[in-house]
Amino acid sequence: MKQLNERAVSPVIGVMLMLVVTIIIAAVVSGFAGGLIGGNNQKAPQLTVDARIANGGYWSNSFFMLTVTGEDQSIATKDLKIVTSWSKLLDNGTKITGGNTIVPGKYNYHMYYMVQKNTYPDDWYAVVPLGYGPGVVDTNGTPVSANFWPFEMGSTFPASCAGGAQQCHFVDVNGVTLLNRSWFGNYNLLVGTTMLARPFGGAYGNNRAPASNGAYEVGYGITGTAADTTGGGQYQYSYGNSYNPHPGTSLGGAPSATFYPSVGMTAGSQSEDMMMAVLGPNWNVLKAGDTVNVKIVHTPSGKTIVDKDVSVQGG
Repeated sequence: MKQLNERAVSPVIGVMLMLVVTIIIAAVVSGFAGGLIGGNNQKAPQLTVDARIANGGYWSNSFFMLTVTGEDQSIATKDLKIVTSWSKLLDNGTKITGGNTIVPGKYNYHMYYMVQKNTYPDDWYAVVPLGYGPGVVDTNGTPVSANFWPFEMGSTFPASCAGGAQQCHFVDVNGVTLLNRSWFGNYNLLVGTTMLARPFGGAYGNNRAPASNGAYEVGYGITGTAADTTGGGQYQYSYGNSYNPHPGTSLGGAPSATFYPSVGMTAGSQSEDMMMAVLGPNWNVLKAGDTVNVKIVHTPSGKTIVDKDVSVQGG
């Protein structure tokens, strides 16, 4: 009898072990399947761009430009981020690195200046690179103005500017008086869309040509002429105050633009023009033949949809 009982134990243990193994396998399979279902398997859009970067040493012949040459759908820039990176060995052996990460909704441009005669000198902000062409429309689907400003004119510009003075401030970028549809994150990419950044210096102008009304006394490549400007010249920034307002306007001796260095200033007070925003504050050391890597990442899928090494051009 004792022998029969001992023989009966073996099948029971075998069955229990099989059940345990089955449960473990089922748990592993279930966890794997859950990971597939909950994972990020969103399809990324397809995008091709023509990329150009130029540094001619002056505000009028330097730029960062991406032009869409192909896509499989309209791509919202709110779903993208742009990452630039570069490194350069100077003649003295010093290695310099630069670049920036651009995300929608985060200001990366800050300048105190009078944009045009219907604006007042103010702290103007934006998210660059600015967009122009197809895919850059207002809330009614109308193409926005192609002026190279950190805003577009709204339906009541300038009559409804803050205070009724018909000179707009940054607070008027409210979707009625002034629009911000050209800011990165607010437009879509289609074939022909251009994403553009330029260094500060021109009074105003359209999206492709240099400013049509001269230059300030501060900015990139400008030799400051006022007593309180410093630096300047080709490949350098001139800092300080500019007192040349737009024709037909008077500021009572107040500066029409103020440019502060991007380093060594109290956080938030320093100036950052559009080229600094895209390529980093020391971008001006880049010269013809240097290389900048440009990536565009589709954030919902986490996939890089553009990855290009761009050779810098002269002016």
